[in-house]
Amino acid sequence: MSKAETAVEILGEIEKISVIDSHEHLEPEAERVKRDTDVLEIIGNYVTGDLYAAGCPPEVAEKIVDPKGEIGPRWELLAPYWPKIRNGSYARMWTRTLKDLFDCQEMSAAALAEATEKMRRANKPGWYKEVLKERCNIAISVLDYTDVAGADCDRELFVPVMRATQFIEARTKQQVEGLSANTDRAIHSLHHLVAGNRPGPQRQEQSSPRLIRPPRNRPTGRQPFPVEMLPQHRRLAPRRPGAPHARPLRKAALIDENYRRTGAHRPLFISGQSWRFHLAMPGSACSLARRAGFWQLQPIARRILKT
Repeated sequence: MSKAETAVEILGEIEKISVIDSHEHLEPEAERVKRDTDVLEIIGNYVTGDLYAAGCPPEVAEKIVDPKGEIGPRWELLAPYWPKIRNGSYARMWTRTLKDLFDCQEMSAAALAEATEKMRRANKPGWYKEVLKERCNIAISVLDYTDVAGADCDRELFVPVMRATQFIEARTKQQVEGLSANTDRAIHSLHHLVAGNRPGPQRQEQSSPRLIRPPRNRPTGRQPFPVEMLPQHRRLAPRRPGAPHARPLRKAALIDENYRRTGAHRPLFISGQSWRFHLAMPGSACSLARRAGFWQLQPIARRILKT
């Protein structure tokens, strides 16, 4: 078997592997089949970015993807920029899609018009399943949506995941009121905001978020993860004193000068600040600066001391 035949065989085996589409924005198929679409409209999300980089004015790019116009004049607007973007990943995926789904072998006004007619004939219920399941071998697609209506999708094809951006970036009263209207829920606190970020049938009324607790009585006696996290030890640098891990003094705060509870019955010294340690340090090798570097890089060469 030649290398070319081996490569074809390996590719055939790879194509049998089901994949998971981790990020999709497909509109509901019931909405898509109600309108006419074309092969230039579908490049509006990403290929237009390459058009801008190639020098295409935004108003021209808008005309290219506008489905109200004819394919021929819109292609004439795109054609001058096509040599500059044709090798980009977005444009290559577009041409690959046209070739595999609609047998479009070249980029011309006539070829794109013919592909558009095939695309419109295929735009009927069941088209999503044919493309995603049968042709692309996609086991499931994660559907990224921005409102509660997006949860009403074909669960055989999609797993809906609601984008939380609008909840995270709600900064004004008007934005919060808009979220309240979209989720059909009054939002007066952070707990209400968290509860509102729940899609369709999974949304539940609750006053506060639920806490996930680890299972107990494991055979090994060990927990899968700590039940209580250890608070961060806020050190300034290694080997420096920091706030305690527990009890009232673990939180940083300003201390009143008359507060005598801590260290009231002993001098405010640690062992490194005692006079006997200070007397021992000048004669030790730890205090000798060296031209060759820091301590222990050349611990024997004492004759190269800095002056």
